[in-house]
Amino acid sequence: MKSGLYQPINCGFHDRLESLAILKKTVGITFRDGASNRTVTGIIHDVFARGKEEFISIDGKMLIRLDHIVGLEEL
Repeated sequence: MKSGLYQPINCGFHDRLESLAILKKTVGITFRDGASNRTVTGIIHDVFARGKEEFISIDGKMLIRLDHIVGLEEL
């Protein structure tokens, strides 16, 4: 799901993602997926860096690049 150069995200938003991962909260995440947006529901299992990019792992199955996230909702 790579597209373009990684743009660092706001530190406060990064901290919120880490907090949600620790608390195992179910979230709805809307992210850019090519030319359109996509929404998934799940639990953030990890927030991590790979190379110079940062990602979250949803339910241990899906990776979303942090700068592709356009919306986040706690469920």
